[in-house]
Amino acid sequence: MVRPVWMKAEDVLPAIVGLDLVLAHTDAVAIALSGLWCYPNGFEFGVSVVLREPDNHGRLIAHRRHMGATGEPIPPEFLRLGLQFSNGTKLTNMPAQFGTAILFPVSATADSRSHRYQYWVWPLPPPGPLAFVCEWPHFQIGQTEATIDAGLVLDAAARAVALWPET
Repeated sequence: MVRPVWMKAEDVLPAIVGLDLVLAHTDAVAIALSGLWCYPNGFEFGVSVVLREPDNHGRLIAHRRHMGATGEPIPPEFLRLGLQFSNGTKLTNMPAQFGTAILFPVSATADSRSHRYQYWVWPLPPPGPLAFVCEWPHFQIGQTEATIDAGLVLDAAARAVALWPET
């Protein structure tokens, strides 16, 4: 079976970029990027969320694949994340719209205070600034942005190791 071009390569060891970039920090919550895993055709990034007080009822939501599918309004508990490439391409963690670029949830782990999320981005960004954006109405966090040089991703992607290049 042929894998779609946008899917992460299964036979590649990604090159990792250490990153601890704070997107938002309030009296109640901190949101940070926690690393980049770069592949020849895209990259993953980690998001770490730390709550000051436990969320014992599990009401806070970072990503759901079916978000917005029913046409319901997006709840304020939903952490909105996005990227903007230097060419103007914008990606969000709202319902996936497969097209020329994708931001796709990969995994999530959480306890009552600490949440970790991984997202897949395809394709690799063009050279120039790469902006990571977040907004979280539940915590009165308006749109915030942190920018890195996409060269970090592109250089690392070039260092990814194909395990079986002949296939």
